[in-house]
Amino acid sequence: MSLAKIPHTQVKIQDQFWSPRQRTNAEKAVPHQFKMMEDHGNGRNLRRVIQGVRTGFEGFWFADSDMYKVIEGISSTLHHFPNEEYLDEMNVWIDEIGKAQDSDGYINTFYQIKKPDKKWTNLRHDHEMYCLGHMIEAAVHHAQITGKQNFLNIALKVAEMLNTLFGPDGEVGYCGHPECELALMDLCEFTGDSKWRVLAERMLMNRGSHLFAREEGIPDDQYDGTYALDDVPLVDHQTIKGHAVRAAYLFSGAADLARTGEAPGVLPMLERCWQNLMERRIFLTGGIGPSHDNEGFTVDYDLPTFSAYQETCASISLAMWGYRMMLLTGESHYMDAAERALYNAVLSGVGLDGISYYYDNPLASDGTHRRQPWFDCACCPPNILRTIGRLGQYAYAEDKDSLIVNLYIPGEVATKQSSWRAEGEMPWGGKMKYTLLETQGGLAAMKFRVPEWAGAVTLTKDGTSVTTEPNELGYIVVQGPYQVGTVIDLKFEMPIRQVTAHPAAKELTCATAFQRGPLVYAFEEIDQPIPIEESLVLLLADATAVWEPETLGGCIVLKVSGVKSPRPAESQLYRPVADTASVELKAIPYALCANRANSPMRVWMPSLPGR
Repeated sequence: MSLAKIPHTQVKIQDQFWSPRQRTNAEKAVPHQFKMMEDHGNGRNLRRVIQGVRTGFEGFWFADSDMYKVIEGISSTLHHFPNEEYLDEMNVWIDEIGKAQDSDGYINTFYQIKKPDKKWTNLRHDHEMYCLGHMIEAAVHHAQITGKQNFLNIALKVAEMLNTLFGPDGEVGYCGHPECELALMDLCEFTGDSKWRVLAERMLMNRGSHLFAREEGIPDDQYDGTYALDDVPLVDHQTIKGHAVRAAYLFSGAADLARTGEAPGVLPMLERCWQNLMERRIFLTGGIGPSHDNEGFTVDYDLPTFSAYQETCASISLAMWGYRMMLLTGESHYMDAAERALYNAVLSGVGLDGISYYYDNPLASDGTHRRQPWFDCACCPPNILRTIGRLGQYAYAEDKDSLIVNLYIPGEVATKQSSWRAEGEMPWGGKMKYTLLETQGGLAAMKFRVPEWAGAVTLTKDGTSVTTEPNELGYIVVQGPYQVGTVIDLKFEMPIRQVTAHPAAKELTCATAFQRGPLVYAFEEIDQPIPIEESLVLLLADATAVWEPETLGGCIVLKVSGVKSPRPAESQLYRPVADTASVELKAIPYALCANRANSPMRVWMPSLPGR
């Protein structure tokens, strides 16, 4: 059951949670990222190529991809917050990209400056297709937003070159860092040209043929392709593994291909790997990839706290994959994971100021892990820019006669069938109200996702109760007919959920954490009456949700019953339980941590049986 996308251009967000972040994205992040592109040499690299300079390249060999993501993010942002100055500046970049492009369509400033005679000789490591994939994605999005073809024409020359080199009449080729595949699927959907699907399919289905071993002269029996997911053919993967971003980008492209019905063996593989991830390898916050060493996966139940890597880009890629799995299957549980990532692990990647970023997002800190204005490897900040800019795409989908609500975000949505206004309290409260503003006929049903975090659900249509028993795909179906002024009221109970981890997750033994609605909570020492290392939380703790308008711009905090357990003296190996004393602790949304003074933080708190 494949669903249709509703792009963010048809969704207007008007709430107290995401709207301020989108405005900060426009007012602070866009000019900041323009500046960072110049300060870190991305613009200068383009101009070196234009001028024929063959020295002085700045940054990592994949730095071009950051500029493309910034353009995509700015395009998204300008749709909701028009700004002619930014539009003009972006068009200067696009003009320079076009001037830097070779006559055959090739563009990669690293190779054009440093290795003009070595193009396509290191597919495993050098990210040429990865960079071009981000260009294609950005160009498609730019054309969708602005209606202009200038950037798309550059990207089409790139795609034609790739097709000549690696298409049906070319060599087998794919990138060590997947990304180009999903970009080509975007290009196919936008242009209607199936040639781009064929090229993406060729890249996807040839992966696992150990191309990189042959490229580097590694004997097949000595080659480990796990990191780049080149170890086995695509349909033979049994678990999620390797580099986290590469894995989720690869599987996102594979899900897009499966939606076309052209790769019947892909869906079972995607479901297997998704199940492995959900049951054994995902953080409570929706992030993925525990290890710094490979920026990715290790073994089942390896879910550390202080050393949790949980790269921001990996969390974004998980949301992308989950969204595509929902479109492919129509099943709501994939959006449970996407929602969890977006509200927690993704949003943690940027501060409330919009211009400070995390690359990795640990689940515990001694207070020294702070966001930075930029990174030498700058993949995460522009990825955050584009994700927040086009957040509305995740909220809805449609089939031939139904509007499907996946995220509960106040605002408006307009489709060919109908337009609705959504009002409510999310994510702080569970009430939502949907009012039909316009109808063109043909809308048979509204379908509302029942989130995994929800308690009891009530729903009325024009004041009449409707059954809230979800269908087999996890949605409450509210049948028509509909007319202008129809009102659907939804209420989800939002219980505070205290959780513990599977016993095999050794680092989480005797620890507990808290969730409410889509938000995971964390304890910062700045909010506690005692040092956090002396704090314990009771199992079955009393916990209440309290609105604090003065805290972090206004948020729901949790007041949790805890225990003060003073550190023993250095000479004291054991201490009696009687030394403990009751204390009230306070938790804030994990995504809002590290926005005040340096402070130790924990998501998972040491626990004691309740009294």
